[in-house]
Amino acid sequence: MSGPAPESAPSPAPPRPSVREPRTSGPAPATADLLQATRPREGSFGEAPSTGISVHIANWTDEEILTALEEAARMPDTLRRYDSIASLLLAEYTRRDPDRALAWAMAQPPILSRRFAQTVIATWPPDRVDDAIAFVRKNPDLFGNKLPVNLIYASFAQAAEHGPAALISRMAELKEDGIPRYSSYSFDFPAGFDFAALLGSSDLKSLDLPRIESAFLRAWLNQDREGAFDWVLRNSGPAALIKLGPSQFRGNGEHPRWLVGKLETLTPGQRAAFFEANSSSFLQPGWNSVAWINSAKQPEMKDALRSAAAQGIFIGLDSYVDRGLQALSTLPDGESRLRALETLEPKGDRTPLQAGAAQILRRQLAEWGADAARTDAIIARLKEKTKPTGDP
Repeated sequence: MSGPAPESAPSPAPPRPSVREPRTSGPAPATADLLQATRPREGSFGEAPSTGISVHIANWTDEEILTALEEAARMPDTLRRYDSIASLLLAEYTRRDPDRALAWAMAQPPILSRRFAQTVIATWPPDRVDDAIAFVRKNPDLFGNKLPVNLIYASFAQAAEHGPAALISRMAELKEDGIPRYSSYSFDFPAGFDFAALLGSSDLKSLDLPRIESAFLRAWLNQDREGAFDWVLRNSGPAALIKLGPSQFRGNGEHPRWLVGKLETLTPGQRAAFFEANSSSFLQPGWNSVAWINSAKQPEMKDALRSAAAQGIFIGLDSYVDRGLQALSTLPDGESRLRALETLEPKGDRTPLQAGAAQILRRQLAEWGADAARTDAIIARLKEKTKPTGDP
């Protein structure tokens, strides 16, 4: 509070005319009435549609909102909650007149101006993102010396309208402001964007942003997944096709069927390279290997996917064993599943079978029709196969 005063807000843009519905007959509401009208929204913030308060105060004049803001700013919840009445009103007012809203925020006492400046910038119109970035650069202390994420993405989306080179240039510029190195970079690209030129650029790679390629591949998949598949296969080889899957394979949607179908078009050598490099991926908690298996039409593809996912049984933790059993459950009947367990060999990492995992196995084997002797034999075999290397 005793630090230097923040820089002034950016120069206001020319006023934009706005049209509001005429007020219905009756006296103008008092400040207390305006505040009371917003209270029902306070308790359900985050649950009701974001347009709720907008619709509710659509007929309020600017001066009525500002009057309510002055009163709400003195309420105890203003500093305790980001969804305080004052913050909700200020966000709505920013959508009407961002320059005046920012000026009002900066005119408040220092203990409040930081909170209110963040509210205004979080609601700032994307088409004026450069003004907001300039303000944050002049007042870094108000934002923890970081550019707000909404400004980063709005700025990237704006630059992407002008092509890959403009986007890379903007990213390099904002990197000087300390953009998050591991961000997912989620923003909208214009239709027909040249992702091949973007991802093939050495300038993009030099930015050293580790998650950037996967984020842009996801955006490309949303626009032209055939083009994305062909580009990855041509430029990085079949092993890299796994990049098209991890974040897209949650559940049993259409995307798994498409990607597995594309893998089935590969040559036998390409498929072998894919599985040799990526089999361990099918063991991970975030992957729904059953969706991959059920998406395959060719028996040999089903077998390859199932064999990769079933290796989780040799990592003797509860969750891995459970996912491995789910993969084997895609075989047609209990007997074929039991035979698979009796012949499956470890191909990668293994850890000793834990007691909880053994109990999961016993329950599943019983459901598949194994008697006690066969169950004991299967579990004894798995314990032997999961011994750490060098154990007697």
